[in-house]
Amino acid sequence: MALQTISGQNVENMFKKVNLYDNYKKNLLQNRSFIIQVYDEEKVIAIMNDYDDESGEFRSSDYVKTSRDLFENGYFYTCNCRIYRTLLESLDNNMEQYDALDENEVSPNLERNEQATVTNIQVVIQDALLYKDRKIIELPTTRPGTKKFSILIDDDISLVHLTFNSRLQRYIVSCLNGLCKSKKGCKKNVDCLNTDQNLCVHLSELKNAPHFWTEFSKPEAAVNTENDENIQLIDQEIQEITGNAIEEEIPTMNSCDSNFDVTSGLWSFPCISSHKPRKQQDPNLVQNIQHRYILGALNLNNVENGCIKGPHLIPDIPTSVCPCGAGWTSNQQLNGVTTFSRVLTIYTKIAPVQCQVYSRSCINEESPCKKDWDEGDKECSHVVTRDTAAGDEIGWAFVNQVLSTKITFSAFCDLKTKDYKECNPNFRSFMDSSVFIKWWFSWASNMKIDFRKPCPICKFRPKQLACDGTKVGIGFRHASFDEISKPDNPDIILPTLHRRMARCFLFDRVGDKEQLNTARHHLNYLAKLNLDKVPPQEILSDEETQQRNNILLEILDNSVRPSFERFLNNMPDVEKISYAFILHMLCTTAPVISLIPYLYLNNLTELLDHISVLNINAAGNGFYNRKMYEMREYAPELRDLIASSMLSHANPQGNNFVPDDVITFIRYLIKCVADMAITQPDPANPQPGTYNPAKYGRAYYFSETGEKLRPVRKFTIDGEKRKNPAYDDPPLPHDNCEKYFSKTQISARGTSTLFLWFCPSHGHCYGFHMTNAEGRKHPSASLYSHLEHPPTDIFYDFACNLQEYCLNRESGYYRCVRFFHDIFHGYSHKCSCAYRSSRLQGFDTINSEICEQFNSFIQCIKSSARQMTQEHFCFYLQFFLHEWNERKREKYQKRIAVAVAGGP
Repeated sequence: MALQTISGQNVENMFKKVNLYDNYKKNLLQNRSFIIQVYDEEKVIAIMNDYDDESGEFRSSDYVKTSRDLFENGYFYTCNCRIYRTLLESLDNNMEQYDALDENEVSPNLERNEQATVTNIQVVIQDALLYKDRKIIELPTTRPGTKKFSILIDDDISLVHLTFNSRLQRYIVSCLNGLCKSKKGCKKNVDCLNTDQNLCVHLSELKNAPHFWTEFSKPEAAVNTENDENIQLIDQEIQEITGNAIEEEIPTMNSCDSNFDVTSGLWSFPCISSHKPRKQQDPNLVQNIQHRYILGALNLNNVENGCIKGPHLIPDIPTSVCPCGAGWTSNQQLNGVTTFSRVLTIYTKIAPVQCQVYSRSCINEESPCKKDWDEGDKECSHVVTRDTAAGDEIGWAFVNQVLSTKITFSAFCDLKTKDYKECNPNFRSFMDSSVFIKWWFSWASNMKIDFRKPCPICKFRPKQLACDGTKVGIGFRHASFDEISKPDNPDIILPTLHRRMARCFLFDRVGDKEQLNTARHHLNYLAKLNLDKVPPQEILSDEETQQRNNILLEILDNSVRPSFERFLNNMPDVEKISYAFILHMLCTTAPVISLIPYLYLNNLTELLDHISVLNINAAGNGFYNRKMYEMREYAPELRDLIASSMLSHANPQGNNFVPDDVITFIRYLIKCVADMAITQPDPANPQPGTYNPAKYGRAYYFSETGEKLRPVRKFTIDGEKRKNPAYDDPPLPHDNCEKYFSKTQISARGTSTLFLWFCPSHGHCYGFHMTNAEGRKHPSASLYSHLEHPPTDIFYDFACNLQEYCLNRESGYYRCVRFFHDIFHGYSHKCSCAYRSSRLQGFDTINSEICEQFNSFIQCIKSSARQMTQEHFCFYLQFFLHEWNERKREKYQKRIAVAVAGGP
């Protein structure tokens, strides 16, 4: 009866969905071609059959690679099938229900249960695990003359196909790995495997196992494929599986035909025009736009070949004499000699205009000097091919539309066609989207913008930096970048000098770990109790409190015990509250250096030296007052403790003083920071050729050259496997931030992610790098490798665990850096309040939310960028980053102008 309340269409959809999944699972079990080649706590990679993306038909001879990775927010699944790609391209699809096969069938059966009844699915999964860590696996296929392999290299696998090419009449072996396909050596004659040294890593592995392919290296092994439709479609199938046919408009580029010049650091996409496009509001451009509007208005009905007939484009008569000396004009030829060259269509805002292009010759009839048309310089137009051009206003119109409406290339072309047809239905359409893409990239690159510009105020030594990842990127199949966090010399491993629990106030030591944990939790309890943050029902009995106090006193350093005992007994209330605030910060696993920044140790020591030998009159002391004021900028909680202690104690003469136990306590904290061992950073030496966005998928503007300055190093801690990559060592429950769930930012599923650095004071973007998923290693590695001098402050929405990551590795580089949460995310954290910049004086003018604001801005390119090649994407991104920076610069210039105007 319940089904009667459901529409027939819903029943049909439900049936299809259930039937497809059940049918696929049934065929997968029957085919027994499910293989698990990589399996550990953090990663599982499996090979399984594909199914048709139109009919849902099970494809018994076609395979896909699926993977499950453990990230901070849980498991992340990827698959290289076309169905998955279709799902990725649906922005509204959260894909949460598409891990059913793993959750319901695979994961529950990965561990063998000897006592449970053996099921068919258990047998299949356990058989699949037999292939774990095998380098080469031959996959079953029913197609004659075809072999398919799964090859494991460095914890990742790639599919390799051996097929017969009927046109060449020989066997071809092809690696389907996207990175390999961007280089040479991914597709070879089988006969060449033994002799060719230029092979990708997967074909090299196959080369070392000749028993898989030697039978196909003989000419007589060729099979007759003239009537075999399946074999004829193999090449097409390889294209489909690897996604060579790009759905969007971006043209496929050859990896060897780079449009980026490493020497100059400039981009140059192919075109005919060599001049720079005019900027918006340029007088020459404005004048040409007006002329074009007049031409269009006068000739709207004078249409030929779908275009308005435009003026002849003829080079001006040079004022100088030609090289041969004959001259450009004569009495008989006052206008000189011109020769028809070609027909050129110029696309303008109002209509397509067709012009005839002429060249000019001198009057020397035997060997005339020639002068070609300037290819649009005077007309403020950009010529991309011999027959296609557009006015500079078209390029700026697209830029403005992207910034305001997030328009794509194809949508812009459709919009311009509509504009043309509204003026005259007989006008031809605007240029094809693929042509417009070529035109726009060449037009924009002809500006010859050197994007390596720092913040105009901070230059190449920014004091504050903010960073974050954003979900804008390209499909993995178009990407060829290496992760920026990948060590340059993985064989050289440096020791991790200390870890989270060695840097906190109650650090790990030899002894009873349980007592140490009790002490840490009790310190948190005492701090909260004295700050009235403990609910009445959770207050401990006097007996239990005393017992825990004794444990804590036993663990505390001798320098701390006197002040702590006074805190437990007879400390004045005002002083006690200030002391409790300090304890509340120290009861976490945050390092002591988060409370007292290393750069300010001398300042604080000078103040303690001053107040330890003098009794300070309440009326004030210049040095004391200045030092106390400065403390508002780096340790306001300690300042409050010193101030409250002094106000609470006075000698018989009426002079205030700070008790020795408080001074000793603070000196102990200073010692904890000063004694922290460090690993010295490598010297900053520019590495030539490393500023190459097209190749590396990164572009940072921290130096004039933009080059990498230091190699990323590997530490012993990097070799450890952990279930939660949000931290190296888990914090205590009371300071374990739940923010980590977002810190593997997966961009629109299956696409790369961007990580960027900003100056939070002035809004300038210092560049970016592409990554598969954002994590703590990205800010750490990118800054260390590209910025010579670290900033004093870093803003990040996961600052607490970023500091742990940095100090566990490049402690020398990051020792003097303070880490803060941005305001937008800081409220959700449970960690020490030391990571909140709002507690410090002078930080109210810093825009720590700059990353969130940029994230909103950069969404304008998200739709159009998704299907780009890595090269096109990097230029496209750099161009719009430049637009962002120019806007911020202009805005800041206005602020400066207003400030200056307000002066005397």
